[in-house]
Amino acid sequence: MNLITAVCHFVAKAFYGMNSKMLKEETPTGERDFVNWQVYIILCSDSSLYTGITTDPARRLRQHATGRGAKYFHGRRPEQLLYLETGHTRSSAGRREAEIKRLTRAGKCLLTETERNEASLFSKNSG
Repeated sequence: MNLITAVCHFVAKAFYGMNSKMLKEETPTGERDFVNWQVYIILCSDSSLYTGITTDPARRLRQHATGRGAKYFHGRRPEQLLYLETGHTRSSAGRREAEIKRLTRAGKCLLTETERNEASLFSKNSG
């Protein structure tokens, strides 16, 4: 990422929260990728935690609730969105998802208490 791109990302994050702007970022292969991917953690009906990525959390939660999402939700229901982290490319979201999946349950619960968690903002905007 060059200096101009870095400054644009800083300004967009500071003033627009990166949610209202669909920024583009160079990927390692040189292709352009939209910075609108999000990483999320859902509390399930069996008290397990599910981690995934999406560009549209509301749509993805509906898919999980109706059984059209991940096979993980066959036999369990999504209960609550616990964690939402925005401002990722598809690639960085996948890497972050893998990092979070390696955390213990306690680590994931601690993550939900951090400033990076935008789940409360999502629930205010979607309801």
